[in-house]
Amino acid sequence: MSSVSELHHLKEQARDLLRACHAGDPLAWKRVTLHLPRFSRRPTGDQRLLLAHALFVVARENGFPSWPRLKAAMSSSRRS
Repeated sequence: MSSVSELHHLKEQARDLLRACHAGDPLAWKRVTLHLPRFSRRPTGDQRLLLAHALFVVARENGFPSWPRLKAAMSSSRRS
């Protein structure tokens, strides 16, 4: 699998995670709160779970400190 398709797959995982959280899936929320403890109480008002948060969770689950770092690593491996 190329790094471009891997990155696309990871983005889809983040979108799925976001949809699951919005649907109230407790396992999805557990994944989020593990990496973003501020969401341990379900967000309300201004504190909404966004795609950026889901991307962060996916990056952390894959051993990266952030989505930009994961993306950069994928880009550098593509050039190699």
